Amino acid sequence: GGVNAMVAGRGVTHSERGQSRDIQDHWKQAANGEPAIPESQMPTSMHGLQLWMALSRQGEDVEPSFHHGSSVPMTKTDDTKHNTTGGVEATLVVGRCNGLEQSDIPLDVDLGRVVFVDIDLAQRGSSFTLHDLGGSRHQPNEGADATAELQVGVYVSTGQVEATFPGAPHEDDDGDDNHSHSTTTTTTTTIDAGQMAVWNMSSGTQLQLTGLQNGTRVAVVGGTPLSEPRHLLWNFCSHSKSKLQRAAQAWKELDRTVFPKVVGESNDDSIPLPTRSSPR
Repeated sequence: GGVNAMVAGRGVTHSERGQSRDIQDHWKQAANGEPAIPESQMPTSMHGLQLWMALSRQGEDVEPSFHHGSSVPMTKTDDTKHNTTGGVEATLVVGRCNGLEQSDIPLDVDLGRVVFVDIDLAQRGSSFTLHDLGGSRHQPNEGADATAELQVGVYVSTGQVEATFPGAPHEDDDGDDNHSHSTTTTTTTTIDAGQMAVWNMSSGTQLQLTGLQNGTRVAVVGGTPLSEPRHLLWNFCSHSKSKLQRAAQAWKELDRTVFPKVVGESNDDSIPLPTRSSPR
């Protein structure tokens, strides 16, 4: 499938059009705190995930851009579609994993390792193992070994999944200096639909995901932990709360030197800044 990535950088303006004016009115009313149009009354709907990837401090001020590419199949393929033998279809959307790389989408090199995998476990009991999370290629300020620390999240869209991976080895001491030995614990977690589990693990960790129900769909996201926290204010994300406040004020005033008009649009229906907005 296709992959679209929008890099907001110093600030971007874009439009998202549905098939009906009702959808646009729904979001405008929701932003103003007004009763939104019930989804059941909408003529069209979409089921998906909108994922944000924070930029590095340096990347927050780059020029905005848009990129399109193709995802990378991680399971066997034939001429027309993934081979779902065993009830598994896995796709690398962004970054590197299992020795594969999605290179169409440029990544902020200062972020280190990044991975996003979409996994469809169609049959109960089907499983898929991820390794080399984020890739083993050398990244800035990071060694090329498999011990680099990553923060990895597993989100279950539908169904239920069991996540299993080995923990760090540790020394067991039975009281006799001549009989100490190293053992490795195993972490096993059950994740329900609508939940995300997050762990810190080394990039060389093997993460096995097993569907506990038919029709289990999982998103695995992760990367090198950020060196400092990020803050949110509505649709803005930054390491700096003051930068967020300046961006919010510019949007409130529709300052076109900061947020230019969208080409080919009337620009008369911009979503207003929510009345209660503060950085968090």
